[in-house]
Amino acid sequence: MARLDLDLVALLSYPFASDVGQNMASLNATTPMPFSYSADLRQKVLNAIDNGMRPSEASRVFQLSRNTINLWRRQFEQKGI
Repeated sequence: MARLDLDLVALLSYPFASDVGQNMASLNATTPMPFSYSADLRQKVLNAIDNGMRPSEASRVFQLSRNTINLWRRQFEQKGI
């Protein structure tokens, strides 16, 4: 019975929807939005790798994540993009 009472208290103390919306708005105000990289940068990175640069080195040189570089390589192999 005590567990049921705690769950009821937790439910009743849950923030109202307006509070949640305000919290999300403040999070969005402080969190930078993602951006897309230029096609020129993508081409430079892929050319560097084609000319022998290791993806880990390209990641450091161009300040990109390895995941981004791997994604670009897969897209290029599959679609020629």
